[in-house]
Amino acid sequence: MTPTLRILLVTSDLSGRGANFIRAWNLGRAMAETGHAVTLLAGPPSMTLRPRRTRFAGFDLLCGAALEPRRFRRSGWGPADLAGRWAALRRLDFDIVHVFGHRPAAWLPLEALPGRPDRLVAADWADWYGVGGIAEQRGRIGRLTVGRLDDWLERRMARWAAGMTVITRRLEAMALERGFGSTKVLRLTAGADTRSIVPLPKAEARARLGLDPERPVVMNCGLTRWDRITVLQVFSEITLQDSRALLLLVGGQSKDAERSARLGGWQDRLVQLPHVAHDRLGPILAAADVVLLPLPNVGMNLGRFPNQAGDAMAAGRAIVTNPTGDLGDFVREMDAGVLADEKPVEMAQAVLALLRDEARVRELGEHGRRTAIERMAWPLLASRVLAWYQDLK
Repeated sequence: MTPTLRILLVTSDLSGRGANFIRAWNLGRAMAETGHAVTLLAGPPSMTLRPRRTRFAGFDLLCGAALEPRRFRRSGWGPADLAGRWAALRRLDFDIVHVFGHRPAAWLPLEALPGRPDRLVAADWADWYGVGGIAEQRGRIGRLTVGRLDDWLERRMARWAAGMTVITRRLEAMALERGFGSTKVLRLTAGADTRSIVPLPKAEARARLGLDPERPVVMNCGLTRWDRITVLQVFSEITLQDSRALLLLVGGQSKDAERSARLGGWQDRLVQLPHVAHDRLGPILAAADVVLLPLPNVGMNLGRFPNQAGDAMAAGRAIVTNPTGDLGDFVREMDAGVLADEKPVEMAQAVLALLRDEARVRELGEHGRRTAIERMAWPLLASRVLAWYQDLK
């Protein structure tokens, strides 16, 4: 019988937000369901004077005290957030610590734990922030400051971690180059919450959102600053050929989206919803015909496999993306979507072709749902991680 492990997962993200939080949260819940004692440490969603522990069926979410504005807490650099995390971990002990991300708020609090030589410490690398990755998308000052710091911190993960989980082949190759042996690296795609997110009838989903059930819906969840311009350019092209299509954006009000819609004359076809908890996305994803997921061929995207892809597949919705990196190969292999050239006009044509072919959209969605169940379900990924922990020891 496998012994019960005390597992600490740490992310610099705020509780309920961010790709690393979603990844750690879903893996942690699945590990707890197999009988392990799991704690996830994340930043508090709002300023607070006291640490907070919340229990979910054997799974603990722990947030330290923090008095900084949200911008600092979510950055992973906030000193008050760091101090609150440190205090929250005092007097706690774990067999395994898995750190999701490279920012100080994720790894410095570990110094508060008792010094145990037999504790396993692992890292998770799911976004390439350093030189060659996200750093290249910043302005010159950002590249020379935050970009260089991120690069240095990402390189240091090889010094303090016994092994590393990575989300793409590119990050796997970089981890090997930086000193991890092949048995110390586990490639783990984005997961899919196949229980909370299931295929639902479009008409019912659209009725709940107050949308016309007869109009085609193009959707993007968690619109990032990196994807925003392309999504808006693609939809602007779509409006030139389809006067009925709606763009549904989930994750907050985007002034860029409002400006593009106003300039393009499609304000009445833009629907923006606030941030939605990850396990409540299902009924919203169900309203979409197509999930638009731009992934231009740049270094940053070779280190990405967006959670949104797993969500769309779990919901049985077709994806339109680019033939970039692991996601492009995965969508092609699983026939779960359409790959298009990254030029906005080409992506728009791919979306329009799907909107005119309901049978193909349904087929792609069915393939995606099957892929989510058989290849991406979080319990499957968690079992791989747990077995990998044992191999590392």
